[in-house]
Amino acid sequence: MTSDGFFTGAPRYSYRYHRKLKRAQRKLACMQKGSNHWRRQRLKVARLHEKIANSRQDFLRKRRKSWKRSVSEVKIFSPR
Repeated sequence: MTSDGFFTGAPRYSYRYHRKLKRAQRKLACMQKGSNHWRRQRLKVARLHEKIANSRQDFLRKRRKSWKRSVSEVKIFSPR
């Protein structure tokens, strides 16, 4: 949300990644720890985490760039 009240929702593709991650983590939890299938599934989960992080960063960069074009000064605060 910007200071003038403009609200941008989360990108739709992030929901798809979260569903995939949820399914992959459930599958990983059922596997025997240390097995080859477990190692492969663990890498799949790690890749999905990386995709989610990259898509969030890409979304923020695109929003920041569009705001920067329309407004003279932009400050981004992350709620903690």
